[in-house]
Amino acid sequence: MLPLLALIGALSATSVAQVTYKKFSLGHGRRNLYMAMCLFGLAPFLTYYAVKSFGIGLVFLSTSTTYVAVMLMGRLLFAERITPRQVVAMVLILSGSLIYGLGAM
Repeated sequence: MLPLLALIGALSATSVAQVTYKKFSLGHGRRNLYMAMCLFGLAPFLTYYAVKSFGIGLVFLSTSTTYVAVMLMGRLLFAERITPRQVVAMVLILSGSLIYGLGAM
């Protein structure tokens, strides 16, 4: 259970850090920069703990889902447009992760 939480934490920390850094780059204050740096610093430790239990293949592939999360958060927080090509890409990323994850079990 704890390794799964570490994996989810690492993926979440990476995604939120990317969005937080974008907020900083748009001029929303230095606090966002510091928060992004802390989250980016936390992610490797959580990833390492997850790799010890799940293996590098599953964890590395799981990181591809952060692209989907960041794209959806960008839409939600910054009203960014999601094109049909991006939707296809998200479906392919999630499908590949799911297929690999089921095969690894």
